[in-house]
Amino acid sequence: MELKGTFKKATPIETGVSKSGTEFKKQTFTIETDGQYPKTVAFSLFGDRTDLIHRSQPGDVMTVRFDAESREYNGKFYTDLKCFGITTESFSQSTHPPSQPETPSQPQITYTRVPHTPDPTPFTPHMGATSTAPESTPVDDDLPF
Repeated sequence: MELKGTFKKATPIETGVSKSGTEFKKQTFTIETDGQYPKTVAFSLFGDRTDLIHRSQPGDVMTVRFDAESREYNGKFYTDLKCFGITTESFSQSTHPPSQPETPSQPQITYTRVPHTPDPTPFTPHMGATSTAPESTPVDDDLPF
């Protein structure tokens, strides 16, 4: 099945471990249909398919391909719309189409935290013309370096 609408929002990705011990990833997103009586429809994404909407922004017009599945629990029925494909037809003004490669304006920098080791001889500022050089070295000026 397919449904066309405007992307509204996506929930944060949920992760966990199933009863059988397998890890899973799930995300829900909503679109709003066009027409005289617009409807908000929620879809579920599982596993690697959560990457399908990572670049989507509110206002993007898209067609969602999905399977509908219902199950009964305690005499009530619950329906899940499982998305397996998305085609984005137009982008909101705040996004770039995924076909355009991202080129960073500056090189990417990676920082590594280095533990701080205090200097055994702390710097003490001196007033006047004193030298920190060893006494055997002649001093031509009053600079400390």
